[in-house]
Amino acid sequence: MGAGKSLVGPVLASQLNYTFIDLDSEVEASYGQTVHEIFRTEGEAAFRKSEIAHTRRLLHRTCMVMALGGGALTDPEALKAVSDSAYLIYLQASPKTLYERIRDENHRPLLEGLDEYADFLRMYNEKMILRREGYECAQLTVSTDTAGVEDIVLEIMSAVDHE
Repeated sequence: MGAGKSLVGPVLASQLNYTFIDLDSEVEASYGQTVHEIFRTEGEAAFRKSEIAHTRRLLHRTCMVMALGGGALTDPEALKAVSDSAYLIYLQASPKTLYERIRDENHRPLLEGLDEYADFLRMYNEKMILRREGYECAQLTVSTDTAGVEDIVLEIMSAVDHE
């Protein structure tokens, strides 16, 4: 959340002449609701279950860049499937950077009730415990703290080109 997946993904896909898929959009389309509405009506567990199911379903596709939320990699089977069949890139940013980017957004359900940085940091640390294994499986980690979208895409393209 806030690392840059939705900004970097489409540009990377365009550079590669691939299709871009945003996993959140796939889940929203299947429910006919926004992520925020899904969290409110069905709960986070239902959203995560759908997120994992869509991840597994979409992995058979080729020539695509998919923006996965961190929750998609919390399921061991989904993590294995992604690790076995995809080039996984972790767009990493510091908690402070993430907070600065997303603190004024009102459409992110995980931010509800978080009034200050300390609240955000507590939530961030709780989620990182669950997601760390998935992030550690990434073949490439790119810091998005200070780099612009084009620079991030160039770094990814350069790394992928050398694989």
